[in-house]
Amino acid sequence: MTALITLADIRTFKAISSNLNSLKLDSEINEAQEFDLRPILGDEFYLALINDFAASPSLTTYSDLFNGSTYTYSGNTYQHDGIKAMLCYYAYARYLNNSNTNATAFGTVIKLNDDSEPISEKTLARLVGQAIGGAKIFENRLRDYLTRNSSVYPLWECSKDNQKTGGLRISSVRKDKI
Repeated sequence: MTALITLADIRTFKAISSNLNSLKLDSEINEAQEFDLRPILGDEFYLALINDFAASPSLTTYSDLFNGSTYTYSGNTYQHDGIKAMLCYYAYARYLNNSNTNATAFGTVIKLNDDSEPISEKTLARLVGQAIGGAKIFENRLRDYLTRNSSVYPLWECSKDNQKTGGLRISSVRKDKI
């Protein structure tokens, strides 16, 4: 899979060690792309972005979308931070959530040693929540940018039809069937 961001990208937004397990982080980046970005863009748009990035990491078609930009809409100036910023925050949140655990042949374990002490669940939950909150802000700005510039990104129209609202819809309950 083509990774759209790297550890260096995440480090531009969040303080994170440069010598962490890259395999674990790569997994979190892939999950952020597949489970956070892909549902936003829809399959067709997501694959077009991946293909454009794989062909040229500097992105020719989707550079403003990926890196962020300032744009004018209805006489007002706006800025969105791009897919990169959003992905960095989602991947960071996923990494934080799983950073204390390691899957071993003997089960999943929490790493402890003499030089460190794990943070409390409450502190970890707060940090993950803050990272997800930041990602959601970037996501909302990204959605606004795409909607306001839908003529430039015609594949965005496809993703609107694929949005899931979640939950169940009950239209009626028949008493004789209960």
